[in-house]
Amino acid sequence: MATTQTVDYVPLKLVVDEESNKVIFAEAGKDFVDILCSFLTFPLGTIIRLVQKESNTGPVTIGCLNNLYQSVADLEKDCMKTETTKEMLLQPSYSLEDYCSDLKLNIDDSQPTIYYICKDFNGCYNSYVLSTSSVCDGCGTHLDPAVSLDKQFCNGFVNGGATFVITDDLRVIPNSMDFTSFRMLRSSGIKNITLVKEIAINVTKQKVLNLLKCSLVSKSTLTDSFLRTKPTPDKSSRIFAYNAENTNDIQITMKLVLRKSDGKILYAQADHDFADLILSFLTFPLGGVVNKQAVYLRGIGEGYVKGPRTYVVTDNLVVTQSSPTSALHLINYFQTSLDNLKEKVINIGVNEVFSILKASLTSTSTLTDGLGHLET
Repeated sequence: MATTQTVDYVPLKLVVDEESNKVIFAEAGKDFVDILCSFLTFPLGTIIRLVQKESNTGPVTIGCLNNLYQSVADLEKDCMKTETTKEMLLQPSYSLEDYCSDLKLNIDDSQPTIYYICKDFNGCYNSYVLSTSSVCDGCGTHLDPAVSLDKQFCNGFVNGGATFVITDDLRVIPNSMDFTSFRMLRSSGIKNITLVKEIAINVTKQKVLNLLKCSLVSKSTLTDSFLRTKPTPDKSSRIFAYNAENTNDIQITMKLVLRKSDGKILYAQADHDFADLILSFLTFPLGGVVNKQAVYLRGIGEGYVKGPRTYVVTDNLVVTQSSPTSALHLINYFQTSLDNLKEKVINIGVNEVFSILKASLTSTSTLTDGLGHLET
């Protein structure tokens, strides 16, 4: 989301243990905390696009989502529902983008979403429905831009004038009487206070990009972002999905092609509904995936790809349209004999979809890890 920026840095104070070269905590104001909060509003597609950019930490891979993002970029236009569908997935809009547009450092460089509205109240069934298309799907007329939110309601996420304490693993605590630096030092195991020092730094947009990357793969985010050149990967991912309850049920039939020798799911074949569900992962906001209570699998309206058609989804989430030769290419790619293959038709519901989502964030074998329990 492109904006005009007049400030090119945000101040931050780090409290560092010199002996271990680790950040104990940081002290920051509204500007920096707003930046951290903005990460939670980004759709996963936006995050994948950003973490693939070059920076001091290099590109970051998140499970199979990088593959999913690239497969959308590679899909033929003929597969997409409309001309703008691919852009909706590669640069997805999000409801809180107005809150991020005036951040002192905004790393999302996509253009702000313009919403249109049809005012033909008498003759169009699509009247007074917000759309990102400038042409009404109902009556075909060119639409007027809808009214945007008043900027006074979009001034970041936390109150101005407040200060906050931020731990190395990005817990944000209001700086109040309940917080004492001595307690934080003791809980960090600091014994020699003379080895603790304060460092004042200016956080640039490049460092914010590093911060986003480290926050996705490390539990020592501040240390890895500001004191080291590369993050220390944590094997237990910080991102997870939740098997939601009270959600509209989904039933999708698909055919799995498995390798007998190790039970690996090589790929799945299904109609466009399954492809739409997998592609919709790119539109989920990070905060909705991290927060167990906020995960909600909703309908995806008209969908993203055309149907009725059959699509192939590989174990590492490469989505392509099925063709008579695609299965042959995949079998050759996996270098597996026909005797070592078996097919299994399964039905999946909401819990299985969330299991796939969870695996997509943490694994390079998403279908095997997400649906492996259905093989027997």
